[in-house]
Amino acid sequence: YLTSGIADATGRPLSTLSFLIDDMTWPSESSGFKRTNLAIHALNSLLLAWLLIRLSARAGLSIHHGQRAAVLAALLWALHPLWVSTTLYVVQRHAMLPALFVLVGLLCWDAAWRRLELGGPRAAWLFGFVGLGLASLLAALSKPNGALLPALAATLWWLFYRRHTTALPAISQHAGRWLPRAALLAPASAVLLALMLALPGFIDTAASSRPWTLGERILSQPRALWEYLSLLMLPREGSAGLFADDFVVSTGLLTPWTTLPAVLGLIALATLAVRLRRRQPIAAAAVLFFLVGHSVESSITPLEPYFEHRNYLPALLLFWPLAVWLTQLAQTPSGQAQSAQADRSLVRPDRTPARRDRLRHLRLGLIVILPLLLAGLTWSRAVVWGDLPKLMVLFAERSPESPRAQQSLARLHTLAGDHELARERLLRGLSARPDDALLALTLVTVECRLGGVGPEALATATRAFATLPAWTSVMYGWLTEKIEQARRGDCAGLNLDDLAGMLAAAAANPRVANQPGWLQDVLGLQGQLTLARGDIDTAETLMRQSLALEPRPDMALWQAAQFGTYDQPGLGLAHLRHYRECCTDAPIADEGMARLHTWLKWRLGHYPRELDHLESMLRAEVAAQTERRRPDTADGPDTRSHGDRPEPSTR
Repeated sequence: YLTSGIADATGRPLSTLSFLIDDMTWPSESSGFKRTNLAIHALNSLLLAWLLIRLSARAGLSIHHGQRAAVLAALLWALHPLWVSTTLYVVQRHAMLPALFVLVGLLCWDAAWRRLELGGPRAAWLFGFVGLGLASLLAALSKPNGALLPALAATLWWLFYRRHTTALPAISQHAGRWLPRAALLAPASAVLLALMLALPGFIDTAASSRPWTLGERILSQPRALWEYLSLLMLPREGSAGLFADDFVVSTGLLTPWTTLPAVLGLIALATLAVRLRRRQPIAAAAVLFFLVGHSVESSITPLEPYFEHRNYLPALLLFWPLAVWLTQLAQTPSGQAQSAQADRSLVRPDRTPARRDRLRHLRLGLIVILPLLLAGLTWSRAVVWGDLPKLMVLFAERSPESPRAQQSLARLHTLAGDHELARERLLRGLSARPDDALLALTLVTVECRLGGVGPEALATATRAFATLPAWTSVMYGWLTEKIEQARRGDCAGLNLDDLAGMLAAAAANPRVANQPGWLQDVLGLQGQLTLARGDIDTAETLMRQSLALEPRPDMALWQAAQFGTYDQPGLGLAHLRHYRECCTDAPIADEGMARLHTWLKWRLGHYPRELDHLESMLRAEVAAQTERRRPDTADGPDTRSHGDRPEPSTR
């Protein structure tokens, strides 16, 4: 189970493990998962307040001012409406757990520095090297951006701790120089080196499985970051939420025209933060922490260009400068002077009693209004999340060019039995995205339920397969289901010839043809279709061609079971025998955590048991076929229970 994650190469095993807190069976009630997410969010808020209290002291704020600012900043972050989808969309625990361990790691770093100040270098190494290192490992096992913990800690060390190195006791001077290098700079450099080494693979992945190049994605990220900052600093009730597939990718510095201003603005913002780090360390920390926190998901990794939940970790310090300014209420001149040294742009002594009173009233009002405003927006958004039909309607209205938003609403209409309304929604989406496979395939399904699939829907689906940028499990599952429906005649207007045309279009698609895992799926489905037609020899050839591309045990089991399902158990036995002879010792085709998962299933005997079990059932079916030739004999065992399709390739 721990190695079964497929979100990325790491598998995110710690996030996967955390779901067992809420349930160990499927299907599950979502309420328990959401309660745990909410508890994690609350814990993160408390840890953030604690961290900011410690950093406020490093920044030179007075004790009471620092505490007020820390609590307010953590409250503003915790109540922000942008985290509604992160918290209530259960799988985004993957974004919340790294933030938890990053906060723990940063607190470990502060504890290490305090041990240095107290003359305890050994304890400092324990907290700074072991504690922060363990937190980094846990954060990275939750989600890869957790590996940024050393870089984030290095950013804060550079701004708040480094200048105090010379003031350390003599016994701590050596550790004060080497601990940051060993615990922060070396791991951060290793992460950067790993990203650079992965760059050629990232370029190939984007070129082969994305509708944009890696250069276009990088060019788009400044626009995405400014949009994130807009949502964070100017909160609103509505946003794109889960669906961001309508984000326009930049294809040039002036396409769209906002690309160049966004690039220049981001460079200016980062440069300003670096140059003003001594005068305004708190503001610089908020900006640089945000940018470093986005340096994995908003840089060269070939992920989709835009998702709101990516801000959960980078935005941790974003409200700290505002909170520092708001909480400068009434201090003694000495206290004001002390705080003024921390950040002259945020905290300075008030010059006149009248101005002091006006600012005091303004700040007090904002301290009350801002949390209430954020809480109200969060409550409003959470109420909508509790009403699924309303939520899907809002997403579809806010993102009219998002195929996923339109398909999700159409699917909801279908589940409610309103197939005509679903069809109208899909046609509206296809008018904006005529080649989108998700919309096209859903349209065929809806028309099937309406009584018959029209030729236009079939042509749209075929065209979508010919142009789709990436093969996904959605296409695989849809075709598997439709082949069986067409064989049984359950869908008027859809026959095996139509599906054969779609599969031929997919096989001719250069993006599919150049990916062995994807082409394997297509050839396997063509084998299933020819079995349904009764063309046994062609089916056997296609199945073996499919298996040869990537000899995975899941595929061999599924293909052999298909032979049994279509009353050819002898061919199923031959297929298993062929796999045992040619492929059981073949190198594992999977990568990353999926490779470990496959290795474990071999090592622990799962695949040998499955192969033996299916072989015994197929032998029993062969014997049963022989018996059925005699009168008054019962049917033999049915191998259909072993016909579950293998997990399709997502590489």
